[in-house]
Amino acid sequence: RRIAAAVSTLALVPGLLALEAAGQASGAAPATAVRKASLLHPADGVRRARVTYTSHGIPHIVARDYESLGYGEGFATARTSICNLADTVMTARGLRSRYLGPDKRYNDGVTLDATNLQTDTLFTDIRNRGVVRHLLADPKAGPGRETRALVRGYAAGVNKYLRSIGGARHVTDPSCRGRAWVRPDVTPFDIWSAIYSANLLASTGVFV
Repeated sequence: RRIAAAVSTLALVPGLLALEAAGQASGAAPATAVRKASLLHPADGVRRARVTYTSHGIPHIVARDYESLGYGEGFATARTSICNLADTVMTARGLRSRYLGPDKRYNDGVTLDATNLQTDTLFTDIRNRGVVRHLLADPKAGPGRETRALVRGYAAGVNKYLRSIGGARHVTDPSCRGRAWVRPDVTPFDIWSAIYSANLLASTGVFV
C-alpha cells in the first residue's frame, strides 16, 4: 500500500531536525502546485520515494513503505537544513571539541549553554554507558518496527543528499560548507542519539 505524507512538522530534534512539510498549513499551496519534483531511487532498489515541492517550497513525500518514507524525509530535510543536521550529529557524537575547539561555547537555544568540552563530556558519557542502546533494546519501551524503519530511511536520505551534491564542499550554506564534520556517514543510531538529546533540553541541559 502506498503511503502519502503531508506532515505539518516532524520534529526529530525540536528546533534542529524539523521537517517542513505541511499540506494543511495556513497559506500553503496545494500539492499540485509543483515547483520541483525528485524521484529518489538508489541502485539497490530497496528504498524509493518521490519528493514533490509546492510553490511555497513545502515537500510532499510519497512512498510505498515507512523506510522509503523516512528516506524521502531525510533527503528533504538535509536539502534545507544540512548544517543543523550535521551539527546535531556532531554534538550527539561528543565531537564538538575536536572540530570546533574545546573552549568555544555551545548554546542549544533552550537551556544548554556550556563549552564544547563540557557538552562533549555529557554526550560521550551517555554514549559510553549505552543509554540510547539500552532504550532501543527495551522490548516494551523501545520504538516499534515502523518507527525504526522510518529512522533507518531518514539517515540514508541524509547521506543520499550529501552524496548527490558531491559532499560538504558543495553545501550552499556558508556556515558549514566544506567543514570536516559534514559527512555522508550518518547512521540510524546517530538519529536516535539526536532524538534522545532533545529529551535532555529541559532537564539535564540545565545542569551541564
